[in-house]
Amino acid sequence: MLAFFNQHLTGNCEYVDEVFVGNQYFIDSVKLSDDEVFVDCGAYTGDTVNAFICETNMKYKHIYSFEPDTHNFKELTKLQSNLSRFTCINKGTWNEKTILKFINSGSMGSLISQNGDTHIEVDTIDNILNGQAATYIKMDIEGAELPSLIGAEKTIRNYKPKLAISVYHRHDDLLTIPHYIKSLNNEYKFYLRAHYKPYFNDMVLYAV
Repeated sequence: MLAFFNQHLTGNCEYVDEVFVGNQYFIDSVKLSDDEVFVDCGAYTGDTVNAFICETNMKYKHIYSFEPDTHNFKELTKLQSNLSRFTCINKGTWNEKTILKFINSGSMGSLISQNGDTHIEVDTIDNILNGQAATYIKMDIEGAELPSLIGAEKTIRNYKPKLAISVYHRHDDLLTIPHYIKSLNNEYKFYLRAHYKPYFNDMVLYAV
């Protein structure tokens, strides 16, 4: 956090070096076991799933991947032929089950927006898991992180999963997201890391 503020106050890009980690979503402070239940929100075409498989050496309990963009989802489902215990869900995550407007760009920038060109289904992680445990939740969903965390309240309270949450899409994410997570479980420890230089692009909050 100090590195982030110092860089923005001084314009000195060297501050990012203090908190830079090249391996996005999987850092040394977040230890993975052989029975992870990984919930990937904003799965895109499966890049994070592939990274997760490498990190666990194919040893995991289950993967749930949410991707609402129709083009990205088509590519994501191609992984199913080579993976077991892998569920692809063509929905977005939110704080309730509903229909929302969406920009279906077929890129990493697809997002929920009032200016959307289509509509998508969204649902809560609590609803989808229906009481089942999650051990690791990753979110990179273009500003829908806080509503989606609210939709995972029971899962987080009951199981205290590891969290990797993007905190750079909205100007207040850096404050509101850790505050909300702490309100669910005060035992979480936070690690803030940047994953692209020279600026704090793709900044992720890790909660363990």
